[in-house]
This record gives sequence, C-alpha cells and structure tokens, in this order.
Amino acid sequence: MKQIKLTLLILISLICFNLHAQENLAYFLTDPTLSPDGNTIAFVFENDLWQVNASGGSAKRLTAMDGTELCPRFSPDGKWIAFSSNQKGNHDVYLLPVGGGEILQLTFHDANDYVDSWSWDSKTVHFTSNRYNVIASYKVSITGNTPQRLFGDNYFNNVHHIVESPESNAYYFTESWESFMFPHRKRYKGDHNPNIKYYNLINKEYKELTDYIGKDLWPTIDQNGNLYIASDQANDVYNLYILNDDDKKQLTDFSTAIGRPQVSANGEKVVFTKDYQIFIYNVSSQTTIKPEISILKNETLATNKLFKTHGKISNFDISPDNKKIAFVSRGRLFVSDVKGKFVQEMNTDPLERVVEVNWLSDNEHLIYTRTTKGWTNIFKISASKNKAEEQITFDNKTNRNLGLSPKKDKAVYISGSTLLKIIDLKTNKIENIVEDEFWFRGDQPRFSPDGNFIVFTAFRIFEPDVLIYDLKLKRTINITNTGVPENEPYWSPDGKYLYISAGRYFPGYPRGESEHKIYRIPLYRFSKQFKSDVYSELFSNEKEKDTTIVDIKFELKDIADRWEAMVPNGGEQYDPMVFNEKDKEILLFNLQLDKDNTGIYKTELVPFEENKTKKIFDKTFNMLVHSKDKYYVLAGGDIHEINISGDKLDKINIDQSFSKNLHN
Repeated sequence: MKQIKLTLLILISLICFNLHAQENLAYFLTDPTLSPDGNTIAFVFENDLWQVNASGGSAKRLTAMDGTELCPRFSPDGKWIAFSSNQKGNHDVYLLPVGGGEILQLTFHDANDYVDSWSWDSKTVHFTSNRYNVIASYKVSITGNTPQRLFGDNYFNNVHHIVESPESNAYYFTESWESFMFPHRKRYKGDHNPNIKYYNLINKEYKELTDYIGKDLWPTIDQNGNLYIASDQANDVYNLYILNDDDKKQLTDFSTAIGRPQVSANGEKVVFTKDYQIFIYNVSSQTTIKPEISILKNETLATNKLFKTHGKISNFDISPDNKKIAFVSRGRLFVSDVKGKFVQEMNTDPLERVVEVNWLSDNEHLIYTRTTKGWTNIFKISASKNKAEEQITFDNKTNRNLGLSPKKDKAVYISGSTLLKIIDLKTNKIENIVEDEFWFRGDQPRFSPDGNFIVFTAFRIFEPDVLIYDLKLKRTINITNTGVPENEPYWSPDGKYLYISAGRYFPGYPRGESEHKIYRIPLYRFSKQFKSDVYSELFSNEKEKDTTIVDIKFELKDIADRWEAMVPNGGEQYDPMVFNEKDKEILLFNLQLDKDNTGIYKTELVPFEENKTKKIFDKTFNMLVHSKDKYYVLAGGDIHEINISGDKLDKINIDQSFSKNLHN
C-alpha cells in the first residue's frame, strides 16, 4: 500500500512539474548563439542575456544591465561572450566571462556598435558600426585598443554581418541595406538584394558567392570552413542553406521564416529563431529540433498603479452629435461628455491595448482597433450598454490607420504590409481593394468629401507616392509618381485640391530626406475667379450655388506643374489638415524651425488676399476631428478645441484617474 501511494505521489509530482514547465515555455527569444561545443545556447529575452542547455531546460539570466543587450557571440575558445548593450545611450561592445565575472566595455564611440563574430584566435571581436555616417565592419582587441576599420576606404559600401574564414585574413559578409536595415521586409527581389561576398585582405581576392535576385544573408561559419546562410530562394521565406563555393544547398523547408542562424564552432549544430522560439539544426542527422526552454519567474503579487489620462491621450474622436468624446489613454478606451467632466471606461480586454477609435453614425457605437494575440484587429462596442465587445476582423496581421467615410457607413484601413481594405459598417463585409507596398507604415488613408474616392500613400522605388482609388471604377490613379517622398495627403473640403507634405527635390533613399514643405495640388485645371466675376455676381438674379456639392475630377497631364507651395519659407512642414471656417479655408500644419522651435501653425486661405500664416500653439498635433461646426485636435497628449477667432487652442480638461495592473 505504501508503495502504491509513493508511486502515485511521484506521478502527480511529475505531472505538476511538466505542467509548470509548459506554463513557463518561453517565447520572443532572439539572437541565439551556440558555445563552441554546441552544448550551450546564449540568447536575448526581455532585453537581457540568458543561457540554457542546448537540449532545453530552465534558462538562467546572465545580465541585468540597464538598456538593451543584443547579439551575444561565444569566443571560439569558449572563455568569453561578446555582446552589444545601449546602457549608456548607444550600443557599445562588451565582454562577459563565461561562467561569470566582471563585464568589460571594449568600445566607447557615440555611434552604434553591433557584435557580429570573433577572430578564430579569440583575440578580436568583429562588429558593425555606423561611425563616420556609413555602415562598415570593424575589429577591436579584447584588450580594448582603438577599433580598426577592416576594409578601409576601398570599393565596399555598407559592409556588415561579417565572419572570418578559418583561412587567415579572409572574410564573408553582405553589404546591402536590405540585409542590415530591412531583413524583416520579406519577399523583396530587386537590385538592392543582399548577396554573400568574400574578400581576402592579403591577396585582394574578391568573390561574389551568390547572385540570387532575392535575399541571401546572415553568413555564419564553423572551424572547418562550412558556411551557412539564410535565403528565401525556395519559397519566399528564410530557410537554412549551406554554401560551398558556388554550391548552394537548402537544408530546411519551413513555411515560416528563420531568424539569424549561428553555427557552433565545432560545426555540429546551427541555432536560429522561428515562430518566436529557438530551434537547433543537427548537421550530422540533418534534423531540426525545438528545445523546450522555460524561464522561471518569481511569484509576485499583482501590483496596481494609479494613472491619469492628463497628457496621455493617444487617439480620440468626437461623436457626430458633438456631445461625446471617445478617447484612448495608455491602451484603455474611455467615453466622456464633450467637456470631459463625466468619464466612463469601456469594457475592453484589460490585457490588450486599444490603439484607434471612431464613432459610428448612431452616436452610440464605437469602432476601434486593439491588439489580440499579438496582432491589431478591429472591434466594435456599445458606449451606452454594458455589452461585450464584438470582434470584426480576425487577421494574423496588424490592421491600422482606420478611417471612416463622410456618412460613416464604410471604413478603410491598412492591413499588414500590402493590403488596403474597406469594411461595410452595416454588414461588416470586408473587401480587399488595393494590394501595394505599405511597408508596415503608410499614411492615414482618407475618403474624399463625396465618399467616392480614397487617397493613400504607397512606396515606389523606396519613396512614398500619393495615389487615389476610385471606388466606382475600382482603379488606382498615381497622382505624384515623382521618385521623391510625398506624404500625408489631405483633401480640401471642396475636393478640388490635395494638400501634401513633400521633399520635392531630393529622394529620401538612401541618405535621408530633405526638409518637407506643404504643397497644394489642383486635381484638374480650372479658372480662378477674378474680382470682376465677384462684382458681377452682386447683380445676378440667379439663386446662390449650393457650395456643399462636391464634384471631384482629375486631369493628370502636367499635374506636377500645378503644385503650389503654401508656406514657401520655414523649416520642416508636415501634417497638413484643412477645413472651412465661414468664408475662409484654414490650413493647419506642424512646423519645426529647429529642435527647440516646433509648433502648430495656421494659414488662412482667402480669395483675393495674401495667405496669412501664424503660430497658434507651442506643441505639435497629430489628429484633426470635425463634428458639426466644431474642430478639435490632439496635441501634447490632450484634446483641444480650435478657437479660430482667438488664434488659439482651448484645452478640454480630462483628468480621469484609473488603475492598471503592472503585470498585465
């Protein structure tokens, strides 16, 4: 009987242990690397370095520094881990003794230094840095001498991800911005694709080992000279390959991409990330395993902290009846009266984060975006009834930049990196209307004043262009098509113009954009009114024209010649937004003259008068909302009503307190 009880106790203990381990399985592990013998993995989790046995188990923390640690790499002799940390502001190179000890700082430059690899004698660390305004590879001795640029001022540009060949003074690397800045931009194929390259400093031999038009990147090499890389050649997602001279052989066949692989010095294993976890490829058996890694955390009591909405509002909308405000603060959704006195939090998932919100036409329901399982999707909720929220989209991608039509019967949004979608808000039917390059960015798509068109931006040869989608004809028109960056399009209330922010004379890629100016683009040629026409109208017996009728049409020929600079002089101009105030058209925009002089400016556009521009607020804004004849902006984390006659903003004082669980 005692034996049976003991056996049951052991089984229960094992079950509890396994459940506990499963509950603590770690996700979002990055930058894994292997010890020389392949038995230990070092990786990054929650901005610190950790290590675990290559077969799995409980990981232990190696660092608890301020800032973020990146790119750990074991030395070939197994004595050190080199890594990068920005605990002092920028990333420098540090050394951590394997087994514990004092952490040594090797570089002290104000640029960012990212560890790549080691020399085979374990005396030198190779790293990539943006010193001297370009990306290049450097080496630094573990004794901390002055770093040296590896290739000097020769014909290589942007060298990075460098590894040393076991043969002396020879290196493998890539030098495309696609592999340094945009490895997450999958399926890119073009002239800027990264290839694997080789250079010998002694005999000056240069070889380009791959010529695939897609992405070959992240070289890593073992002590026998076996070179492993990641490539998306087989199925448009990164898989593991081995590269011997011109022979490129695929080793894995995953449908989801791997992250930067690292081979152990002895060549037995290759570690990489996939699906936010760590995987190991066994070279001899040609199999891949996922070690079960758990990170045990201390059991702590949930801690609630009191927050205030003041200065922390990130998105808002005013109801069509101009009686209520819906707003987002610290990921929570609230509704108040238009004066901000009576505030009620909406019943959204407290473990997730609300991002954007809009009122529907019934003045009761809200449509908003919030996170769910790592992605941002679209939801709907009643602001007056205590009902559960309704999920509208179920995409495994980020849905963002939600904008409603003038009648609030449709909504447009960007989904992932390539799709522009539209929702019928009566039926919740979703339609893909445009497939293009949005790059996880993209400006707010906006309906035209008549609701028949949508203006948006998409990338053409690395530069954003302004495009218009015709909802009736189901076609896209490129309004700019210039090869320089145009951003933030905004319709004029009469639909005759588009206002944009553009760096008209210089491309942004690859050296960075020039100052942006605000331009107005007439969408077709029309005769401007003369003073004599206005005088004649004084004696006309015709009924007054209905100025609310919007007639949108396009004439693209020579459209670039019709651009008008709205504020010819002065700094970086951006976020143009336009509305009517009586007989005036008001252009609101942000202007940065220098780092200490930024604010909201308004320009009055009155027929037969010079444009008048003046500053009305010391902080910038990022939203303009219209309800009835009132206009509101979000500036400095607070909502303000625009007082045009007084040339100022009147803040709506919403000072609601709410508690938040710090462990959510």
